[in-house]
Amino acid sequence: TWQEYQQLLESGVNYALDLSHLNILAVQSNHVEWSLVHELLSSPHCLEIHLSDNHGYGDQHLPLSNPHALPWWWSLLSSANPQATIFSEGRQLVPIALA
Repeated sequence: TWQEYQQLLESGVNYALDLSHLNILAVQSNHVEWSLVHELLSSPHCLEIHLSDNHGYGDQHLPLSNPHALPWWWSLLSSANPQATIFSEGRQLVPIALA
């Protein structure tokens, strides 16, 4: 739940943030906590950020290959902790927007 992610943020423990898992939560709850996602990404406790796409019903590890249909969280990546390691989870192609 979004409340559990808020608790994670407030706990002060280091974490890896899987953005495809947040997409599942957003689809299932029909809601996005934009400010919370921003805080999670920018926190010094965010050590890794995992990127992949899905349809919101399972962790499919789909590639981020369409620069015209990037995930809702894409614009928030610019706020990521600069010390965090950002990596794809599998079958990724680099979107043209990053090239």
